[in-house]
Amino acid sequence: MDKMREIPKKLLEKYGIRAQRDKLQEEHGELIEAIKKNDRSNVVEEIADCTIVFQSILTHYSVELHELSSMMLKKIEKAEKYLKD
Repeated sequence: MDKMREIPKKLLEKYGIRAQRDKLQEEHGELIEAIKKNDRSNVVEEIADCTIVFQSILTHYSVELHELSSMMLKKIEKAEKYLKD
């Protein structure tokens, strides 16, 4: 297992899903602040933080990346439809 999956899984095992939920809320808030400040380097850092926590949550719910990609494609198609209107 590579580190991109291994570490989020270990974080989930050590802290649990509630802590990961709270951590995501914290990181999301930091991302919003970075966006408000238009601080690109901090935005990238906060997206990385959020992504690590997301990966942990995906592990908890046994969501595979192909499943997530499929759902994202459906959402993109829906957004594309709204853009045409």
